[in-house]
Amino acid sequence: MVLVNMSLAFLVALSIILAIPRAAATGGSDSWPEDFVIPAENMSPVWQLHLDPVLMEIHNSARYALNGSQADAEWAALIPLGGGIVNLGPDNEAFMLSIFHQLKCLDIIRKDYLAGMTGARTIPSGATQHCINYLRQMVLCRSNKQLLRVVDIYSNHFIPPRGIVRTCRDWTGVYQRVAEMQESGAAAQP
Repeated sequence: MVLVNMSLAFLVALSIILAIPRAAATGGSDSWPEDFVIPAENMSPVWQLHLDPVLMEIHNSARYALNGSQADAEWAALIPLGGGIVNLGPDNEAFMLSIFHQLKCLDIIRKDYLAGMTGARTIPSGATQHCINYLRQMVLCRSNKQLLRVVDIYSNHFIPPRGIVRTCRDWTGVYQRVAEMQESGAAAQP
């Protein structure tokens, strides 16, 4: 099963790497914004959005807690209006950006975890099972190869919980571009 999943992830990654813009393949535009690449047929488009690098310290934050009204508001604020869904292409097809799907999944898992803690749920929901699988696949697909220093293999935090600085992509650019698309009418109505 692992070999099948790895093979599928490899094929998806390969098709994205070898993707060519649809406008170039068809000799013209077919109502796709110019910063999207259309991989092989029956595959989702890839957004070629340039995101500047930013430094982010990885640490245990006081924000995005598990429960409470403040936590609910913070998690909800991660998803832009319209759920991060944009309508694109010649058929005005709805697409959800992967970043927002992943954040939504984390929130679904958070809420299901709380339901289990309070006894409101005894088994994970179907949405939680989907999200666990989806997040697992996204982690494997992106294969972050950065090394983390191990400080204590027998501790709950076997890597330092503070002071790790990473160069990330500036995700605020995604939110800005989605807002621009909403203004132009490309975003789905909630």
